[in-house]
Amino acid sequence: MSPDELGKHVWELRGTLLRLACAIVRNPQDAEDAVSEAVVRAFESLAALRSDAAVRPWLTRITVRCCYDRVRRLRRETPCEDPEPLCAPVGPREAGTLVDLIALLPDGQREAITLYYYEGYSAQEVARALGVPRPAACMRLSRGRRRLRRLIEMEGEANHEA
Repeated sequence: MSPDELGKHVWELRGTLLRLACAIVRNPQDAEDAVSEAVVRAFESLAALRSDAAVRPWLTRITVRCCYDRVRRLRRETPCEDPEPLCAPVGPREAGTLVDLIALLPDGQREAITLYYYEGYSAQEVARALGVPRPAACMRLSRGRRRLRRLIEMEGEANHEA
């Protein structure tokens, strides 16, 4: 694949990569930085791409790795005394949208749900993108759906009481 062809794929997948990065790092500026870093890494390691058909999961996997690198860096930079969370979680009673509720899911479940439902990845593509076996990806999807269902029910109860 040529750098120009990779550039076209990056352009087509930019929204997908940014949404995935936001689901992991939970901060728009850090997500943009992680995606930028992923794009640079992709161009630097273009020779490692085995087939043109694999470009989507390949770019997604690079983005996931860059996001986790960024999260680790941010955690190291956070002072040890009384650390503040990177992003304050939204409690179920304050959540207003499905996106807010998805943000409450654990990392692996949140990523799998985002890729599967928002980006249209198959379970196999989710597994490849996250670097886990297909059964593990399916388990993350199943547990994520179950937890999301409970959060939606809690949200409904909270709205009903108000």
